[in-house]
Amino acid sequence: MKTVGFLIITFLFNWLCLYAAESINLDQSIRIALANNPELRADTYSVEAAKWSERTAISHFLPRANFNASAVRIDDKTYEAANTIFQIPVFGPNNAPTGDYIPFSASGAGSLYKTSFRSGISIQQPVFMGGKITLGYQLARMSREQASLVLQNKKLDTSAKVASLYFSILKLMSLSELNDLSINSARSNLEKVEIM
Repeated sequence: MKTVGFLIITFLFNWLCLYAAESINLDQSIRIALANNPELRADTYSVEAAKWSERTAISHFLPRANFNASAVRIDDKTYEAANTIFQIPVFGPNNAPTGDYIPFSASGAGSLYKTSFRSGISIQQPVFMGGKITLGYQLARMSREQASLVLQNKKLDTSAKVASLYFSILKLMSLSELNDLSINSARSNLEKVEIM
């Protein structure tokens, strides 16, 4: 009983879809087929990936710049310990302390800041790689061209298939109309024969 109900609902749905369907021309059907074909979408993404590979290959000709920056912050306790002044005794020529003292602190030996910054930039320019960069760019360009040609061929194949199906449908529709005319003609001939 459930399958019969399902079949009836499916039949009614299909009948309503056919009743509400509009006929479309060849250009519209080709446009719809090209827009909804998953293989064409995948090939479009392949072309985009090949374009990015080509851009990356071009970037190998350009210099590469690296920027490094760092900041070091010393906590308060360590900073105060580094700035503490120590008294260093002075020794005479006989290596005996003279009684004089020199003030010394770790910050006096060099510049010590609570926060210090360091930055650097390095630039590398490829000079000669034995044609490796040029060859990589040529391969990437050829790969992009190949992906574009594959996409174009698939679009043309899809358009040809849709046109072939469209004309087959038109032929079947004209055969159906011709059949209807033949049946009507046969009925009218039958009625004339029955009247005679």
